[in-house]
Amino acid sequence: MLCRSAFWRCVSNSVGDDRKALARNHLHLLDKRQWDLTTPSRALPVVEVLLRSGVVLDGLEKSAAKPLWSMTPSMTKKERSLVQKLSGMLHTNTASLAAASSSDQKSENGVVRSAYAAACSTGKCTIGAVVDHNFVRCLQLPFQLMLLELILSRYISVVWVYKAPMVTKELLDPLCDQLLLHEDLMTFKTVWWLLVLLSGDARLYNATVAPAAGKRLYGLCVRRIHQLLPHLWTEQRLLVHLVLTSMKGYERPFIVIGEIEKLALVTPLSEYEEVNSKVLLQFMSSPFATKQINLTLRLVLQWCKGTRIADFGCEECLLAFSIVASLHECTLTDTAFAAATAKEWEVLHECLFAQVFLVAGDMTPTGCISILDQAELINVSGWGITVPQLLLEKLKRRLLTECKRQIDEEDLSPETAEDLLRVVLGLQHLLQRYTVLPYSAPDERIINQYVLFLEQRLAT
Repeated sequence: MLCRSAFWRCVSNSVGDDRKALARNHLHLLDKRQWDLTTPSRALPVVEVLLRSGVVLDGLEKSAAKPLWSMTPSMTKKERSLVQKLSGMLHTNTASLAAASSSDQKSENGVVRSAYAAACSTGKCTIGAVVDHNFVRCLQLPFQLMLLELILSRYISVVWVYKAPMVTKELLDPLCDQLLLHEDLMTFKTVWWLLVLLSGDARLYNATVAPAAGKRLYGLCVRRIHQLLPHLWTEQRLLVHLVLTSMKGYERPFIVIGEIEKLALVTPLSEYEEVNSKVLLQFMSSPFATKQINLTLRLVLQWCKGTRIADFGCEECLLAFSIVASLHECTLTDTAFAAATAKEWEVLHECLFAQVFLVAGDMTPTGCISILDQAELINVSGWGITVPQLLLEKLKRRLLTECKRQIDEEDLSPETAEDLLRVVLGLQHLLQRYTVLPYSAPDERIINQYVLFLEQRLAT
């Protein structure tokens, strides 16, 4: 018993000495009037010691948040972790204000959560808060992303009780700060969604983010994609390539795009079989893929395997027909027949023609004239393959029927009239060349009537 008591006294004395040494170190830090905090490696150890000592950091106000967050790109993982622990303190200067800030954050997160839930269920929502830089700064990362979707989405109707916010650099800065702190948690789906949002796809978003406002966010997304690149599936790499090569107003990330293109050339054909048809066809239509004739030939020949061609809809058929017509125009016969036999090419074309015949009844006039023009390239290419006359006649009938239906509509817009005139004139020139369709006097009369009507409509 006496031995045990003596042992605890020794331990107690040792701990006491350690505490005194630590206290002297803390007091020395506190007594210093000028600390060298010019770099994260010098600033963060000081903050860490003060935090561990339990000192109330009254000096960390809102003004300290942005400079510290701006240094995170040059920090180590340990330093970023420390900043994350301190992030809650950077918005307040007292314990009472910290509690108030926590309450405000919950309420602001709640506003966005409720609005987003309503939008998902009904397509409509109302936001009764003033959405500005301070509001966004109080949101957690998931709710910042939700808010961005509510602001920009074409398919959500938002009623803003106060002024609708503009997506400016100041509004995106808090999101960028959060993405820097939680970079390891950024999944491919999140990064790709942000890139599509920055691309300003009019099919999805009402408004666009100006490149000057989105430059920092774009840089973070590109850097994260570069980190994820070795772990991405083939389809994910193709999706990234499509969105990065279509970005306008942003600096082209040549290194990332180049690495994706190198991987595309060495990827086994079996991995391409798992890629969504629309994604694959869009990639094959890209400037990079059209220059890689050998890659395109191998991928086209894979269409007949499985049920890929049988699953093509109108959009996929238009893309596929364009790719095949481009091969007929740009590829020598010897090169094509070195990649596959004449019989294999014949089977591929027959499968494609059959699928186009099945979906032709749903095509627009623009789609019909596009395939008729490309059929001319196939017929005159010298490959010994011609497009079936039955398919060409069906496309012509569909084109004329749809033109008549749209012309008869009372609310025919000038844009639609201009598109129809372009299509009808294209068909007229095609009939006059005799390379695809035989000349038909009744069709010529109908076309002349349509041209006259559309020209008069556009002139009024």
